[in-house]
Amino acid sequence: MKTSSLTNPPLRSLRADRKTNATAIQAMSMEHRHIETVVKSLADAAAALEKGLSLNVQKLRTVVEFLRVYADQRHHVREETWFFPILTK
Repeated sequence: MKTSSLTNPPLRSLRADRKTNATAIQAMSMEHRHIETVVKSLADAAAALEKGLSLNVQKLRTVVEFLRVYADQRHHVREETWFFPILTK
């Protein structure tokens, strides 16, 4: 059985560089691009499954962990801290 390439960049490469002078909006935009890349990999994985290909389970676990930790716990907290208060003014 063939194996699909479920892309998942290492988590360390997805962290915003604390040495940059990115604005809050730039940082959030960059994080959105990272999250979109990972979500696209899930769409690719689903397409591979529909073709009968097998997936690298460890990479799939890493993608799920990324979404759970980076997107949900880190990114969404930052949005709620930085942007949602502005929206309620």
